[in-house]
Amino acid sequence: MKQTIIALVGLAIIAFQCGVNKKQPSKDCVQGTVVRISCASYVVQALNKDTVGEDGWKNMMDTTKVYDNVFDVSNKCKLPADIKAGDTIYFTIHPTQASDCVSCMMFDAPPTVKYDLQDVSKQPCQ
Repeated sequence: MKQTIIALVGLAIIAFQCGVNKKQPSKDCVQGTVVRISCASYVVQALNKDTVGEDGWKNMMDTTKVYDNVFDVSNKCKLPADIKAGDTIYFTIHPTQASDCVSCMMFDAPPTVKYDLQDVSKQPCQ
């Protein structure tokens, strides 16, 4: 009798878990434009979030433009290789964590704000 009750409770728990792990659209999805990719930095401008990044940043490769809501990507080696400067991308932002990404020692004046990006895609978030 005890085994039957345990089995029924276990079955009920499993039944209620069905569908729970479906990927839900992220409310934190950010649309951004890749401003610059170099061996030292990967600069992205957030287009739909005014609370991320820094304002008033100038790309030292083109000082005529001023960017707001820009940041440097700290886990750039984890991003898809087909993304290029000028591309519109969609992603979620996470605090910077220790990374094994290697970058060159060139200083190209990246934004001081850094984030890890995850779920990076060229397709709009669902």
